[in-house]
Amino acid sequence: TVAGTAPSSRFQQRETGEPGTSSTPAITFLIQEALISGGLGALARDSSFLAVTRDEMAASSQLEVDEVEKAAVELLKGRETLQGTTGSAPLDTSA
Repeated sequence: TVAGTAPSSRFQQRETGEPGTSSTPAITFLIQEALISGGLGALARDSSFLAVTRDEMAASSQLEVDEVEKAAVELLKGRETLQGTTGSAPLDTSA
């Protein structure tokens, strides 16, 4: 499962650090994490479902996809920082 793993274990930013240049985009990682924690692992592996979910999240927030990606990157960076200061506590995926 994704719970308890560091975000950097599956989410890898490239050297540029720019959103959209990661091997797994941050927003896709977070969507997959939420689906898996909710017992919907099959949907987490469906690239079409992930793309539609990402686009709908952006539309419902009245943001561009790249803006949602930037927010997801910041969220993951914040979690990594918190995890670094609290030791090896599992990540809370209930949010």
